This record gives sequence, structure tokens and C-alpha cells, in this order.
Amino acid sequence: MPTRHAALAFAVLSLVGCAAPDAPRPSPAVIVPALVDWPGGLPPLDRVRAADFGPAFAWAMQRKRDELAEIATQPAPATFDNTIAALERSGLALSDLRALFDLWGRAFRDDAYDAVEEALGPKLAAFAAEIVQDPKLARRVETVWRARGNTTTEQRRLTELVYDRFAAARLPASARARVIELDARIEELYARFNQQLAAGSAATAVVLRDQADLVGLPAPLRADLAAAATARSLTGAWVITNQYNAIQAFLAASPRRDLRERVWQASKHRADRPPHDNTAIVKEVLRLRGERARLVGKASYAGWKTERSMLAAPQARDWLMTLAGPASEQARAEIAILQHAADKLQDAAHAPRFALQPWDLRYYEERVRISQYELDEAEIAAYLELDRVRDAAFWVAGQLFELTLTALPDAPVPSKDVTMWSVDDKAGKRIGVLVFDPHPRPGKDGGAWALGLRDQQRVVPGRVPVASVHYNLPHGHLTWFEAVGLFPHIRASRASTFPATRSRWRVSGSSATSRRPR
Repeated sequence: MPTRHAALAFAVLSLVGCAAPDAPRPSPAVIVPALVDWPGGLPPLDRVRAADFGPAFAWAMQRKRDELAEIATQPAPATFDNTIAALERSGLALSDLRALFDLWGRAFRDDAYDAVEEALGPKLAAFAAEIVQDPKLARRVETVWRARGNTTTEQRRLTELVYDRFAAARLPASARARVIELDARIEELYARFNQQLAAGSAATAVVLRDQADLVGLPAPLRADLAAAATARSLTGAWVITNQYNAIQAFLAASPRRDLRERVWQASKHRADRPPHDNTAIVKEVLRLRGERARLVGKASYAGWKTERSMLAAPQARDWLMTLAGPASEQARAEIAILQHAADKLQDAAHAPRFALQPWDLRYYEERVRISQYELDEAEIAAYLELDRVRDAAFWVAGQLFELTLTALPDAPVPSKDVTMWSVDDKAGKRIGVLVFDPHPRPGKDGGAWALGLRDQQRVVPGRVPVASVHYNLPHGHLTWFEAVGLFPHIRASRASTFPATRSRWRVSGSSATSRRPR
């Protein structure tokens, strides 16, 4: 684990004043104001510094305490608006700050962030437990919950969700204390898991130093591997990072079976072997989650989490199992095709046959694609320039939702690779902001994923939702595999964050021009 004592000491000292409700507030002068009050509704990604999270959280938590105290002690009887909706309106600065904190851990992690995360994680968990165990708030929430039949369907659903959050407040004192302990410990384990995963991914990146190891790799992939080596201050080398896209591209192109296995194994074991072994952490988290769920009357943690958003756990498991048989049958049929292709190539080369392993599948998928369908991904990639694929994804979404997506040229972004887009409805009103982050970097999670930085809601007028989508795509042109993967995450971020609309999504201020591939 990298040395982080200085940053850790700073984070601990900055949080000393926020552990108890009556602790003195830190002066606003020591806070980065933009972290808790986004100018123009845009997340200030250009101003985030890991060391600023400590004092900013101390200020934001105290601010939320004051807001909640007003709700809990008001003399008026509890109603949906003065209790449930008021709770939703409280702590907006803290919500924005937490969104930035979580985003930074997934997209911009470094040693300084690791240190702050270690110090902050248990304190944030304790603060959350403090809120949902407040007896005055819990009584007001329960009053509204008991009268929920007098509310609208939407209000009733929100009331039920908030009531469920306060489940721990209805427990005996000893159980409430145990919930606080569990939440703090689980948060600590989450931080350690994430840090070890990031460190393990970096440590197990595969370094190539011989030109012969690059045989079969297309020029754009070679350039990406060289750039990854340069980012790590390695000369005369090529690096296959433990990023999903980089691994898949190499597995699909390299004829070197030994190197394919090496790359696949490095990815598979990036966090389950010393010194970055997360196995014990996973086991402890599962045990503590189970205990936490049972304390609030749930049969299992999985059931507790899925009951809000999908089928109950037993039904969800049964439904998934109905897919297992057909999916396995289809997979076996496809692997048989790939095995046949591998056997033919081995026979043609007068080489012994072998049974396909996981690191062989992508390579022989490409061989079958070329031989049977005359589809060469390298040729297709010439037509798939990243900016044009992005614009195509926006356009396809636009056929459904009648939105205009406009680039924000002066957006507060940390680098030119990250862009922000205003999402406007057909009347020209902004209804959302999209952060688009396409390229890999050290400290960024692999694969493709989306986050809701500000969720869509109705109780705070003028608060515009913000979503971010993240990829690990190469600069320039994409493979078909990568291009197809870009589409569902744009769609998912819209569906989960922005209000429902219909019809078309237009693109303006972008690179939507007519060009032939290079």
C-alpha cells in the first residue's frame, strides 16, 4: 500500500470537529465552496482536490444536522410536505459532495484520495446512522407512513422508502448500537477493497518489451499500448493495462497463445492474491451484510436490496435460473464452432490441437468472423471514429426522446478528454447535464459504467439532474465491439437520471460532419 501518512493525518485532523453534533463548525473559509455549491448546476470537476474533501464534508454534515433539527423540532404535526419532502430537500450540499467523492474514487483515484477515503469512510457511515436513528425524525416519518393512504401514489412510494431507511431507529438500543458498528466496519472494508483492487490492477498490468510480442496487433492498438507505457514512465515498452477494453482488444488480436494466457490470468487474479488479496474482505463484508439485514428484520441482504427495485430475491433467483439452461446450451454451441475453427488452423499449420481456454475465445471469434463473414474489425474500425459514434448514440436516443444535446465549451472539466453536455427539451429548457468521459487513465475503473451525480426528482424546483458516463476507449477509432458497448450506457444514464420525454434527441455543437474514414 502506498505511503499516505501525511494525507491521512490531514484528513483525520480536518474531521475531528465533525464527529459529534455539538462539535464546532469549521470556518467556511477553509472549504472549497464549489464542492458544496455547484456553480450553474455543473459539477466542478476542475477544482476537486482530495485534501479538500475532509473540511468540505465537515461543513456539509453540520449543515445537514441543522436542517434536520429544524424538521425534527417543528411544532406543526407531521405531514408529507413538512417531513418526507423536507427530508428530501435537506442535505443537498452533502449529496452533491458525496457524488463528487464517489466519482473521484472511480474515475480519478490516487494515493491522496486513498488516504482521505480511509479516514472519511467510517465517519460518513456513522453520520448516516446518526440520522436514521434520530428518534424525533423517526417518529415524524412513522406518523406520515401510517397516514400514507391519504397521499398520491408517488408520495406513498417515497414515504415507504424513507420509512424503510429509518428501520434501525425502531430497534432496541443494543441493536441500534450494533448497526452503527456494522455500518462503520462495512464502509471501512469497502474502502480497503477498492484500494486493493486499484493497486492490484496497476501491479498486474502486463509489460511487453520485445517487438516480437506485438505480432498481429493492429497499429492503433500498438499505439495505445505504447501510450500506456509512457504514462508509466516506461521506455521501449508496451503496457496492457488491467482495463477491460485493453484486455479484450489484445485477446482478440494476438496470435501468441502464451501472451493471451498471461494477460487473461493477470486480469482474473488482480485482487485475489497477495499482496492485494481481497478474499478475506469479501467474506467479511458478506457476513456483516447478512447480520445488518437480519437486525432490521430482513431474511437476507440480497432480499433487502432487491425488494425496492425488482422481484424479491427468491423469485429473482428462480427467474435467473430459468435462463441458465438455454444460455449454457447456446454457449456450448458457439464454443463448438470456435473449437472447430481452432482445430482447422492448427491442422493447417501442422501443429497439435488443443482444447480452447477462456483466453482463446476472443481470438477465435475474430478468426470466425473474418473467415465466415469476411468481417475484419480493423477495417470496420476505420469507419468508427469515437466522436462520430458518440454523436450516433446521441442521435439514436434522440429518435425516442426529442432532446437537444449541446456541448458546453467552458464546462469545469479536469482535462480536454472529459466533456459536458446540456440536455435540453424541445422547448429549449435544460432538463439535465451529461458528463462524457471516454478514455482510460491511471486511477480509473475499467470497463464502461454510468453514475447519477444528481438524480431526477420533483421536490426541489430548478435542481437539474446530472449523469456521467465513463468508458475506457482508445483515442481515434473504435472496434465494432467497443462502438456497440457505447450505446447502452448513454441510454441507461438517460433512463435512470433524466425525466421521461418522447421523440428525438438532436446533437448540436458536436463533430457530426460527413467524412470518409482515414
